[in-house]
Amino acid sequence: DWVTGDCNYAFAELTQTERLILKLSYEDGKTDSEIAEQLGFHRNTVLKYRHQAKENLAAAIERLKREDLFY
Repeated sequence: DWVTGDCNYAFAELTQTERLILKLSYEDGKTDSEIAEQLGFHRNTVLKYRHQAKENLAAAIERLKREDLFY
């Protein structure tokens, strides 16, 4: 499963917290406030993690494309 890291190379480079926040947000449709409450974080912390995860994911995808590992 992609939250624990058993996933493609790009998602595997994210932290487990980053993957979990992306899953809760995009797959489960939870709001930032709901995620924050569930994880015990402040809402702004959730925003920071999601923003960082998206940047890290984009960078990983670009690197993997250059190395012909992204499919």
